[in-house]
Amino acid sequence: DIMDVGVYGYIIKPVSRDMLVISIENALRHHLLELQMRAHRGQLEEKAWSRKEKLGAIMENLTIGVAMIGQNMELLEMNKKMHEWFPDALSTGGECFHKCLNHASGEECELCPILESLKKGTSGTCIRQLETTEGQRDFQMKTSPVHNKAGEVIAVLELLEDITERLANEREASKRQKLEAVGQLASGIVHEINTPVQYVMNNMDFLQDSFHDITELIAQYE
Repeated sequence: DIMDVGVYGYIIKPVSRDMLVISIENALRHHLLELQMRAHRGQLEEKAWSRKEKLGAIMENLTIGVAMIGQNMELLEMNKKMHEWFPDALSTGGECFHKCLNHASGEECELCPILESLKKGTSGTCIRQLETTEGQRDFQMKTSPVHNKAGEVIAVLELLEDITERLANEREASKRQKLEAVGQLASGIVHEINTPVQYVMNNMDFLQDSFHDITELIAQYE
């Protein structure tokens, strides 16, 4: 019972000097190891807490959304950006918030990369349009499986990047390229038309001058 309380040891009577010295030395050695272990544990806890704080600060200040999806497609964790876009996502009854946002029937999204990562353990990507607090936005979604020590997939890490402006700029650039191509084509057509027209006009001017001279000559003969 005394050992369970935390006492380092005990001495049975009759007590000899050597046994007393050895017991005290063992107790001091045990006490010193315990102090070192406490100090080491404190340092480890401080490092772990500092690392957790840093990782938390990084996650909360990311401009992309980060979410953790469980094996049953339930939403486990979200960072600050995800909360800003989907404030009610965690109150969806434990289901994947993509289904709640886009599918009233509750069916899985077609070609869902989360399912692929859960079933096959591979990374996936897709572009998806979602309703957010800022309205309808286009997102590039990337998923990566999270494995345990046995190599089994226990969750999926989801990254959402808002690419609405980028897609709009790409569409605008595509329109400009098409207009430039149409302009070049029209310029080429005009050039191809202008060359024979100019040739015909020059010949008409020549014929007009020639017929004028001939007309004068005929008039003189008459």
